[in-house]
Parts: sequence; structure tokens; C-alpha cells
Amino acid sequence: MEILLKEEAKYRSYMLFMNINKNLSLRIGKLGELRFNKGKYIYVGSARKGLDNRIQRHLAKNKKLFWHIDYLTIHPRVEVFKVGVSNIEECKLAGFLKRRLDVIPGFGCSDCNCEGHLFRYDREVSLPKGVEILWI
Repeated sequence: MEILLKEEAKYRSYMLFMNINKNLSLRIGKLGELRFNKGKYIYVGSARKGLDNRIQRHLAKNKKLFWHIDYLTIHPRVEVFKVGVSNIEECKLAGFLKRRLDVIPGFGCSDCNCEGHLFRYDREVSLPKGVEILWI
């Protein structure tokens, strides 16, 4: 699977839309053991340079575990089914989603003061203007 972004430099952040097809407990780095219920999730991240490469890395199943999201994306029960890119700053995008969805505390936010950058949802999500969806 390859996603090539046109005008990659105009984007600041990305969103991974994932489906977890069965309840799952995983040890996530220093966060420890977390339980993920079956359902749909959105992860918000950013890359100052190489956004396309970062997204490709997240889509790969075979990789060294570095970010919290890596522990999810390598698991066979987890499928990334679409990607969003945006010019909205990562933490602002996470704040927008936090007001609407269930946040997974501490996930993906070790370098900021956000409550979390992973969100669970069970209905269609209204996204802010400036998010472009790329189906994979």
C-alpha cells in the first residue's frame, strides 16, 4: 500500500482511521498494559518532514516499535482503513476530537500536554475543515 501526497509540505498532521476487530490487551511501551475494545479508532500524529514516509511507516506491519501507535498498527487485529491529512496542528486536531469522542488517556502524547491522541468512536465523525481524507 502506498500513499503519495501531492504538495506534502502543506500538511502538518495526519489521522489514522483504524478498526480493531476483537477486544485486545496490549503492552504499550511505558504506558503499560492497555485494553482496547473492539471498534473504530482515530489516531492523530504529525511529522515536521516526510509526512508521506511517516504514514507509510505506520501502514507497515513489520517495523521496530518506537511510537505508541506502532504497538497497535503491527497487530493482526488492527486494520488502518483510511488516512486523513490536514494543515491543522496536531494538538489542535486532538483537542477538536477530544470534545466529540472518547480519548484513550496518555496514548500518543508523551511529547505534549494533551490528554491523548487516540480516540474511539462508534458513529460517523464530523471532522474540521482542512482535513483531506485518503482512502487506502
